[in-house]
Amino acid sequence: MSKLEISIYDKNEVATYKPLKTWTKKPILIRIMDDENWTRYPKLQYEKCYKAIHKVSFLDVEVEPDDKKRQDIYKDELLTDDKIQGVLDFLNQFEPSKISEVVIHCSSGRRRSVALGAFIAKYLIEDNALYYRISHIYSDDENVDDVGNPVIYKQLVKYYDCLLYTS
Repeated sequence: MSKLEISIYDKNEVATYKPLKTWTKKPILIRIMDDENWTRYPKLQYEKCYKAIHKVSFLDVEVEPDDKKRQDIYKDELLTDDKIQGVLDFLNQFEPSKISEVVIHCSSGRRRSVALGAFIAKYLIEDNALYYRISHIYSDDENVDDVGNPVIYKQLVKYYDCLLYTS
């Protein structure tokens, strides 16, 4: 896959961010929200600049798969296999050479979007330098990867591994 930029923002920064765009390449946007009430989030000033926008909602909670009590509490508000597949389907519909960047945002731009961005860089784009940059956005220690929400990151990797070994 060709070089592709991944940009990570919070919900307020993305509202005024003017994405990278050329005559032949346009950006795509993945919006990660807490719930389906999209009207609570700022309007995108440059929404028409995006080739496509994918909206997905799940909470930024660390609920391990074996924690049935917390699984029951949060139910539909967690990242599910269907939601992961939706993100993968969204990404797979585009020729990477036609995309200028993948813009990802969540509420604070620190956990869910970083987890998804690190996953995309390492497993889909296979760009270790980009993975390193994303996983060190908020890390002061160059030897420690900070993949945002580690449970979400592991869930993305596990789902992707299952796809690889069952297809």
